[in-house]
Amino acid sequence: MSGSVSVTSRTEYLGVGHRVAAAAAAALLAAALVALVILRAAEVDSALVAGVVAGAVMGSIAVAAVGRQLSRGAVILTVDDEWIYLGDEDVTIEEIAVRRLRSVAPGGAVATSTSSMRGSSARRLTVKGCGYLQLEIARLDTAPGDDEVVDRWQVAVMGSDPAAQEVAARLVALAPHRRVADTPVAATGPRMARVADAGTDEAAQRLWEAATRMHDAVMSEYAPYELDTDLALRSPDVTDVTRPAVQRFQEAMDAAEALRTDRFPDDRDYADRYQRSVFVLRDAWQRCLADPAD
Repeated sequence: MSGSVSVTSRTEYLGVGHRVAAAAAAALLAAALVALVILRAAEVDSALVAGVVAGAVMGSIAVAAVGRQLSRGAVILTVDDEWIYLGDEDVTIEEIAVRRLRSVAPGGAVATSTSSMRGSSARRLTVKGCGYLQLEIARLDTAPGDDEVVDRWQVAVMGSDPAAQEVAARLVALAPHRRVADTPVAATGPRMARVADAGTDEAAQRLWEAATRMHDAVMSEYAPYELDTDLALRSPDVTDVTRPAVQRFQEAMDAAEALRTDRFPDDRDYADRYQRSVFVLRDAWQRCLADPAD
């Protein structure tokens, strides 16, 4: 790491104004085509037809041009030796001490929606079509003697952006050290009971919580391979997507992330589906590491 000089990843996204302008431009262009067909069929004067169609087309171009001039929103992720700054540039930026960072991992699949800190889930900062990092941050309000509570942030980053790569590398270096074992803890041990078979709702919730911890453990063990360039070079097979085992792991990672929720879901069947997806993820991670020659 290069001293205390901060590095910032900035991931832009289109706002409501951009979407409205794009929809209006498309509507005007469609109206021009419809008007051309209808007016020609009605044998309206050619000059009038040309004027109406040209006006609609020019309106479409003008609206699209205005939309392109609107400023874009942006998700910000900045890190130095002591502080992490993250948030929506147009809403608020959170300042978090590095000592509260517990883990960092890639989010798996690209985000399917754009979420900012305006929403009810203030820790979800994703941009549709972009990848994201998952950060676990310890809360400050944990009561003395209680188990530590962490918030799980999802922060958009562009994987091809050198600044984002440097931010990710710094976060990995700053997170508490996790040993990369030949046989990872998350991929071993007895399989826990099924949520679907739990005798009470409380038991089902405890099993769901255990599945989230297993999910986090797998992602924490995988993260160094994805985010640490030196480790990736020493163990290229773990991220080689041409390997069937890696492909299965990536698919399992996406499936588990898609089913995960911030709180225990009211639908026990849904919670059971998530738990089973984590079992698949754990097994896929074990196979991914087991045979580099598959």
